[in-house]
Amino acid sequence: MAALLTVEGIHTAYGLSKVLFGISAEVNQGECVCLLGRNGVGKSTTMRSIMGLTPPAQGRVTWKGQDIVGWTPHRIARAGIGFVPEDRRVFAELTVWENLDIAARASGQIGRAHV
Repeated sequence: MAALLTVEGIHTAYGLSKVLFGISAEVNQGECVCLLGRNGVGKSTTMRSIMGLTPPAQGRVTWKGQDIVGWTPHRIARAGIGFVPEDRRVFAELTVWENLDIAARASGQIGRAHV
């Protein structure tokens, strides 16, 4: 079975400050994957790169076999990838689950596997 999400050798920078150096990962249907690390090691940048908020300068991100690098963030979200940043200013009064549920409802992905 092909992976739902594949990240292959992405490199991402903020201006001249390089943050990600060849990050690769794979998420298969039904898996729950966690990205762990101390502050400042690139967890949020990895997610921002996947979501198109800080596109990678190099490498590939594929969703259900389709390369999504260069897609707009709203198109990526509508395709079924959700991201709830740690910053509580999105919907501060809602739980993480409620924030994810809102994204799923907006994308029409209720009841489907989410990454």
